[in-house]
This record gives sequence, C-alpha cells and structure tokens, in this order.
Amino acid sequence: MTQDTDGIIKANELLQDPETTVEELRAAQDGISSEMRTLNAQQLPDVAQATSMAQRREFEAQRQEVGAMNEILSNLFRRLGDAIQRRRAQDAIEGAEGDRAALEKALELAETARAAYLAAAKDALDCADVIAKGRQAAGHTGFDKVGATAAQVDKLQDLAEPLLEVAALQRLRLTTQLGDPRKVA
Repeated sequence: MTQDTDGIIKANELLQDPETTVEELRAAQDGISSEMRTLNAQQLPDVAQATSMAQRREFEAQRQEVGAMNEILSNLFRRLGDAIQRRRAQDAIEGAEGDRAALEKALELAETARAAYLAAAKDALDCADVIAKGRQAAGHTGFDKVGATAAQVDKLQDLAEPLLEVAALQRLRLTTQLGDPRKVA
C-alpha cells in the first residue's frame, strides 16, 4: 500500500490550520498539482498484457492504487482551492475596516487638495481679472505693457479649464495677454 506523500501530509495540515495564508495554500495546491501531473504521466502496464494471474493481479493493483491516489490528489486540489477562496473572503472581511479607513483618508487628502486647487485657481483668476482691468484702463497706449505673457495665459487656461466654459477661456486670453493675442495665439 502506498503511503501518503509529503505534499499530501502538508496539504492536510494546512487545511486543518485556520491561520494558513493564501500563499501557503496556493503553494500546497501547486505541489498537489505537480504530483497529479507526475502521477498521470506514469506508464501503467495494460492488464491485457499480463501473462499470468499473479501478474494480472499486480497490474490491476497498480492501476487501482494510481486511481485511488489520483482521487485523493484531486480531492485535495479542490479542497485547497475552496480553502483559498474562503481565506480570501475572510481576509477581505477582516481588511474591510482598514480599507474603508484608507479610502476615507485618501478622500480627505483629495478634498484638501481640491480645496487648495480651487483656492489657487480662484487667486489666479482674480489676478487675471486685475490684469484685464489694468489693460482696459491703460487703453491702446498700454497695449504692449500691461498683461500676462502667452505662457502665463496658457498655464492659466489649463488651470481654469475645469472651472470655466470655452468662451470664458477664450475671453481670458483676449483680455489678459500682452499685445494682440489674436496675432500671437
């Protein structure tokens, strides 16, 4: 009678331990899978090739033993797969509170960053408004002296894009850029 392999013994031990990790279960499942491949690769003698009753019984016993081992390995493979799924579910349940806390922290950081972005964008738009009013006050004589550079207007438009409509973005360039923005842009 064939004895249990080390892989079978280890797999059964892991299945009994509630603290087994997914990685340990997966390694055991890989080991069982390897044993199954090795077992299935064996060349068994055909019973019809037996030349005596003793040899026939021997061939039948070998086939029966391989069949039984294959059933054991298949059963262990399935049980390890089920245990992996249960462990993943348990890990997800146990980690859910931490995941929610991490999400809450990330959302708070995003909200803080968004508030800072909105404040900075508002400040930039306020500066652009002051420049636009200065350009208007300077009139034609200050046309090339009062205003933002084309690069500054480009950055301002990128920054303000989520906050302003297309027409307002175009008006921003027209009212704040140095010189004649229709010629530069």
